[in-house]
Amino acid sequence: MNKKWWLILGLIVGISLFLRLWRLEELFYFTHDEETIVWRVMPLLRDKDLFLLGGVTPFHVHLGPWFYYLSAAILALSKLNPLGWGVAAAILGAITTVTLGLVAASFYDRRTGLIGSFLYATSFLIIVFDRHWWPLVFNPLLSLIVIYSLAKLSQKKYQFVLPLSIAIAFGIHTDPSLWALALLIPVVWLKYKLSIKNKSSIIGAAIVLVSFVPLIAFDVANAGTNVRGLAQYFAETANTRGANLDRFIWSFLYIPKTLGRLLVESNTELTRLYSYCAQHRWMRIEDTAPLMTLIATGILAFFLIRKKKKPIDWIISAYIIIIFLGITIYGTFFGSDLFDHYVATLFPLFIIMTALVINKIWQWRRIMAIGLMSAFVILNLKTLMKATNQQGWHIKQTAVTWAKNELQGAPFALESLSSCFRYNGIRYLFTLEDHEPKMSFVDPNFFWLYSEPPSTEYPDTLVLFATPEELSPVDAARYQEFVTSNPKRQQFGALEVLIVPNSNHRFLIDF
Repeated sequence: MNKKWWLILGLIVGISLFLRLWRLEELFYFTHDEETIVWRVMPLLRDKDLFLLGGVTPFHVHLGPWFYYLSAAILALSKLNPLGWGVAAAILGAITTVTLGLVAASFYDRRTGLIGSFLYATSFLIIVFDRHWWPLVFNPLLSLIVIYSLAKLSQKKYQFVLPLSIAIAFGIHTDPSLWALALLIPVVWLKYKLSIKNKSSIIGAAIVLVSFVPLIAFDVANAGTNVRGLAQYFAETANTRGANLDRFIWSFLYIPKTLGRLLVESNTELTRLYSYCAQHRWMRIEDTAPLMTLIATGILAFFLIRKKKKPIDWIISAYIIIIFLGITIYGTFFGSDLFDHYVATLFPLFIIMTALVINKIWQWRRIMAIGLMSAFVILNLKTLMKATNQQGWHIKQTAVTWAKNELQGAPFALESLSSCFRYNGIRYLFTLEDHEPKMSFVDPNFFWLYSEPPSTEYPDTLVLFATPEELSPVDAARYQEFVTSNPKRQQFGALEVLIVPNSNHRFLIDF
């Protein structure tokens, strides 16, 4: 690869990093999931108390703690400010950009590598995903590492077992969406008749097995509590299991609809793009432009139908089939909720497929290919310029600072009202401001992780964070009661903060 190619790739990676750091405080997302990570690692950072469990999955089974350990290290480097995670996520996105370019160039050609890295660097939806520190932030990079390693292993280059095993050992303990990559390994192993008796394979298997040591230790000490979570999942899905045509159609279209949004996404409010709430997660899929769904379907079909000239073509195709089968079983047979981030491992692979199509067009009509890429970049950057986050870090931090100044050191209780965003990360922001509530609405979730237990008696002031535009009828009635108490009020984006006199303890937290 010549110097010009490396220079262009370096420029693309620089653009990728810039777009992921631009307006970091405004667009950085910090709500309950992120606060959960903070509080979970706090005993480790504060008391050097090592823990054995990581996050919990939809199957009610916990994962290993490795993602949380890494999160703790980054949080320590940023002096307990979660914005450090935003910087880390941006850097990770830039690393994924260059990795995609190198993988595509290695197995296809240099132009495909540059086109793919450029599309990945400037896709609005991918930029949005790369601005969110959560276990799935590693999915695209781990996907590329696994696919690349397996493609090299298909050539009997067993030294690539090491990066493969490290990626899998970390990945399967971040999120279940990466388990499909683990299923891909035996498929490739059988397809290319790879050996399991060589030194590299034995070391790789040992690395993966060692990654389970904390979970095994926990279950041994707690009589298999973690494993029994599976029984809870099967009990919860007992009434929804079975074949269902509507669910099948939804599950089948879910992947091309999600991937189509990598090309063009019109929704500019990040809370709607991240939220787990039904009205948001359904609408962002349903609102996918039919043309984008059609194009995504065409790109997938092109890749799957084309002649498999290289092992990587077969490996990626096999992985797509595994994902389709997994989504169909999970979403159709079990009737479980599907979220667009479940297919984040396909993001870089779909971009490589798109780059292959554009490269084909380039060979036929260069001007058309340049026009397509230009339209892609213009549309995505235009969307990024309009991006907003009504639950963003800056808005919340400003709101918390205002509340702290108004309280003037007075003790307070903390409550939140919202149908979608009640659990908003506010409790930890007060910790950063060194003015913690005596009790708060998230205490049942986190009290065991605090440095001091919450109070059992209400103070004379209650601070309420509410999103008035998103309240259930019950919460709307409660909100009106707070308003009639003549509180100090201030609006911050979609958030309204009320400092409510509560010396008679009339207002209680809804735990």
